[in-house]
Amino acid sequence: MKLTCSGPMTQRLTLAGVCAYMLAATTVFFVHRAYYTPPPSVHVASHVPKHAECSYQTTAFATQYEAVFARSTSPPMSLQALQRHSDPRATRSWADCLPMRTVVCGVAAGAQDSLFTQSPLCRSAAVHHLVVAASAAIEERGHIALPIGSGLQHMWEHGALAPEAPSIDMLTDASMDLTAWFWARGFAHFQDVTDGRDVTCMAPHHTLASLLYADNATDATPPHLRWSKMRSVDDQLHIGTHNEHAYRLAQLTPPSCLPLYDASIMAPAHPATFFTAAHGMRDHDDLDVWYPNTDLVEVSTYDHGTPYLDLYSWNKEVGRKIKVETAQEKLDVAYMFPLTCHETIFGNHVPSIQFPEAMFRSEYGITYASDPDLHLASCESYCDYQLLDTNE
Repeated sequence: MKLTCSGPMTQRLTLAGVCAYMLAATTVFFVHRAYYTPPPSVHVASHVPKHAECSYQTTAFATQYEAVFARSTSPPMSLQALQRHSDPRATRSWADCLPMRTVVCGVAAGAQDSLFTQSPLCRSAAVHHLVVAASAAIEERGHIALPIGSGLQHMWEHGALAPEAPSIDMLTDASMDLTAWFWARGFAHFQDVTDGRDVTCMAPHHTLASLLYADNATDATPPHLRWSKMRSVDDQLHIGTHNEHAYRLAQLTPPSCLPLYDASIMAPAHPATFFTAAHGMRDHDDLDVWYPNTDLVEVSTYDHGTPYLDLYSWNKEVGRKIKVETAQEKLDVAYMFPLTCHETIFGNHVPSIQFPEAMFRSEYGITYASDPDLHLASCESYCDYQLLDTNE
């Protein structure tokens, strides 16, 4: 009798062996890829956070970023070595930050747009890109990211980031671990052991890594973000582990838009609340009305040929009422605050109380209310002639 190996059982065993071999080979391929190949960068430019009034980045930057993303270039050998040793499952640290060499540029010259034209890199340009891209990544998760601290103050006063600062403080309500989320988008996200705060920096596999990398800057502190997390309870919130002061939720929301270079960025509703802890502990009904280094000029005469301001003040708040000098009645706090910037003088927006008409009515009484020529809607109702004797 002649034995053969072509029966149904043999065919099934052969097929099972082939499948097992293919499964093993595929497993080895993906394990090798996970360990030795940097993860592909998610297209950050297509995930810019949306806000009703914020532009976040210029069209020119988006166009140039698209071009770099679409262009396949071979990075320097030293950068390739960093990418090969970037284990996507490893614990992150400062060693995972892309080495960069940056310089201090002019205040207005540090936008992220200059990353494509300026060499060496402007320090604030790298930080600017981190702010925009990280805000986009966190908003994808349904949370917000806002600048705070001295960086926010510089932005509020100058419309730009501090040129010499390698970092900026950020505030978020995201409580989950964002390490893998940021890594997939070209950023290293980790906890700094020196102060316990989370840090975000560009990683060697970032889309712009070949453009920004400098192998001679391995000892320099790279541009980065430092994060604080907020905890909300009812209408109050705490920042980080600090419990000595509770912010009002109205100081944070709804977010506003602050000019930043040729674009704008989302910021707290009352930015000055979040400059420093000292600012945050004040009663901020008067926020956003003052700027630093603003001189008040006092004249020695009342010559009407000299420009001057009539300054009215109040000594104290009684309950929820405010007694302003010259006003006949106390005004509700809601008539005064929060301040707005709806009115303009020669095209420039100026701070104004919530309801100017309430102040006019309290100061001028029925004379104001009965004048048929007043333009209440356009707030053009302040007229000195109302003080004159109309019987003359």
